Amino acid sequence: FLQVSQLDLHRHFHALGVGVIEEVRLQRDKGFGFVRFNTHAEAALAIQMGNTQSILCGRQIKVRFYAYY
Repeated sequence: FLQVSQLDLHRHFHALGVGVIEEVRLQRDKGFGFVRFNTHAEAALAIQMGNTQSILCGRQIKVRFYAYY
């Protein structure tokens, strides 16, 4: 995940065409990132599609919900 940039992550999820991306953040040292969508429905679709199209920069990724407030 160290080679993935915020732009790479944004492009990957934008290409899924599921909705409006509000925020993209990386936690490179921990090996994960966050993509926040405009609605819960868009996020759910991004998770579903993201797990079927789960190769980013040559590596498999896992996509799941993370709630933070």
